[in-house]
Amino acid sequence: MKKIILILLVLSLILNGHAQDDTNKLKLHSISLAPLNLYFANRDGGFVVNLDVGFNHGKHIFKVYAGQGSQFKINFIGEAIQDSFDEYNIMYGRELQIKEWLHIDFFGGLGFFNFKYDENSRREYTKGSVGLPLQSKIRFNINKDVALGLQLHSNINSATSIYQPGIFVQWRL
Repeated sequence: MKKIILILLVLSLILNGHAQDDTNKLKLHSISLAPLNLYFANRDGGFVVNLDVGFNHGKHIFKVYAGQGSQFKINFIGEAIQDSFDEYNIMYGRELQIKEWLHIDFFGGLGFFNFKYDENSRREYTKGSVGLPLQSKIRFNINKDVALGLQLHSNINSATSIYQPGIFVQWRL
């Protein structure tokens, strides 16, 4: 996850540097972090952390998204089974301003979803698939540069579809 964050930040700096040359290019829009959200899948759930970097071209917003989740399960009887996933997406969306301090964002895109199932390190199953990420955010602007809000994210794929509600903080750049 550290490598992904580093790659996203370097990518955002490179694109931002090029965007300053011409007004018709992509500009760095925002960085958003959801530090501890929940996810629900077909048979289990757990915790997830995600980060996205947004770029805009006028009213069009393009987002590079990375998320990682892991099942939280306490077993008193039987064997522990651990599920985890990683997802990497590119999304397109728009923001809708309701009030100066209230915005709603809608995003959809395409990405890679990697699902891992591990049963006490005796049997491991990994499946990667193309995912369809869908996301909406309700943002409350704290000031000009910082917003807090509720994020509803899902990834529909052939491995195991996930749904994750949670909170996030966004820095507008």
